[in-house]
Amino acid sequence: MEKRRELKMEQPGEAKGQLVRSGVQTTAVAAGVFAAANNTANFNRENKMIGLTADMKPAEVQAMGQAMLVTGAATNQFASDIQAAQGFLVAAGQDYKEAQANLLTIGRTATATGSDILDVSKASFTLSDALKIDPSQMKTAMGILVQAGKEGNFEFKDMAKNLPVLGAQFQALKMGGNEAAATMGAALQIARKGASTSDEAANNMNNFMAKILSPETLKKAQKNFGVDMYKIVTSAQKKGQNPFEAAMKSVIKMTKNGDQKLLGELFGDMQVQNFVRPMIQNWEEYRRIKETSLGAGGAVVDRDFANITKDNAERLKQLRIQASNAALSFGQALQPALNAALGVLVPLLTKVSEFVANNPNLVSQIVLTAGALLTMRTAVIACRVAMLALSVATKMTPFGWIQLAVSALVAAGVLLYQNWDKIKACAVKVWPTIREYGVKALEGLKFVFMNFTPVGWLVQAFKAGADILNTINWRDSGAKIIETLI
Repeated sequence: MEKRRELKMEQPGEAKGQLVRSGVQTTAVAAGVFAAANNTANFNRENKMIGLTADMKPAEVQAMGQAMLVTGAATNQFASDIQAAQGFLVAAGQDYKEAQANLLTIGRTATATGSDILDVSKASFTLSDALKIDPSQMKTAMGILVQAGKEGNFEFKDMAKNLPVLGAQFQALKMGGNEAAATMGAALQIARKGASTSDEAANNMNNFMAKILSPETLKKAQKNFGVDMYKIVTSAQKKGQNPFEAAMKSVIKMTKNGDQKLLGELFGDMQVQNFVRPMIQNWEEYRRIKETSLGAGGAVVDRDFANITKDNAERLKQLRIQASNAALSFGQALQPALNAALGVLVPLLTKVSEFVANNPNLVSQIVLTAGALLTMRTAVIACRVAMLALSVATKMTPFGWIQLAVSALVAAGVLLYQNWDKIKACAVKVWPTIREYGVKALEGLKFVFMNFTPVGWLVQAFKAGADILNTINWRDSGAKIIETLI
C-alpha cells in the first residue's frame, strides 16, 4: 500500500516534468521554424531588390534564387555570399544573366585563392567592363591573374582589390582581353619589387600609366630625347600591339636602361620612378611571368580549387553551406503559411494601433485590465492546485487534502468575485474589437500551428486528465468532503 501510495504521489510530478520537457521542445522547434522562415524571407527580399534593379520578372527572380543555392554548393560559398556578389554586379550595371554566368568562376576563384568574393566580383566586373572579357573567357582571365599572383609577393587577392582602378587605365590605352590581363598581372608583380606594400605598388603603376600620354611627359620626351611618345603608343594601338610594352621599351631606350639622371629628366614624379625603375631592371622577368600566366589559363583555377576543397576546413565549411541551403529550402516551404498568417496579423495589429491612437483613455483601462488578468491568473493557478489536490485526495487518505483543495477553490472564487467588476468593465469595452479581428487571426494561424507545432502533447494531457476523473467515485468522495468540512 505504501509503495502504491508513493507511486501515485510521483505521478503528478512525472506528468509535470513531461509537460515541461514537451514545452521546451515545442519552444525550440518553434524558434527553429521562425528562424528558418525569417532567414528565407530576408534572402528572398534581397533577391527581389536585385530583381528590381535589373528589371527582372518574378519568375526570373525565383529562378535566380534557386541558382544561387546551386552555385554556392558548386563553389563552396554560402548562398548569401553568392547573392552579395550578384547584387554588386547588377548594381554596377552588368546584365543579370551575364552576372549569373560569371558567378561560378567568381566563386571558385575566391575559394581557390582565399580571396573575398566581393573583391573577386569587382575584379570580374573590371575584366568584363574595361577589358571586354566575356563570360566564356572569364575563367581564363582569372587563371592568368591567379598564376601571376604565384610568381612573387603580389598575391591574387591583392590584385583583385586593385584591379578596378587599373582597369580604367588599361581601357584608356585601348587594351583589352587576356593580353591586357597578363600584362597587368606581370607588371604588378614586378612593381611590387619597388614598393613596401601591394597597394603602394599598384598606386605606382597607376601613376605611370596616367603619365604615359600626359602633356608634361610628351613634352619632355620630345624636348629632351627627340621622341614622339604619342606616336609610339598610338601606332602600337593601330597595329594591334601592346601599347604598354611599346611605351616601356621607349622609356628603356630613352633612359639607356634606367640611368638615374635621364630617368629624372623624363619623369619627375617619384612614384612613377618607383614603378619604372624595377620594370627596367626586371624586364625579362616581366616577360617570363606574362608568358607563364598566359599559358596557365583557367586550368590553374580548377586545380587550386580541387586541392583546397580537400582540406578539412573547407570540408567543414561545405557542411555548413549544405545545412544553410537546407534551411533556406525549408524556409521556402514555410513561406505560403507565413504569408497567410501575416495577411491576418498585420491588418489586426494595424487596427489595434489605430484604436489605441484614437482612444488615449484606453491606456488606463489597459492597466486595470492587466491587473484584473493577473488576478484571474492567480485564481486559475489556485484552481489548478486545488484540482490536482482533489485528484490525488480522491484516491488516497487522509481526507485533509480534500479540505485543502476545497479551500483553494473557494479562495479562487473569492478572488474572481472581488475583481469581477473591473474584469467585466474592461472586457465589455475591448471585446468587440478583439472578437472581430481575433477570429480572423485565429483562422489564419490555425493552419500554421496545426501543421508546424507538436500539439499532440496537449491532447494526451487532457486525455490523461479525463481518465483520472472517470475513475473517481464522486458519491463517496462527496460524502467524505462534507464530513471533513463539518
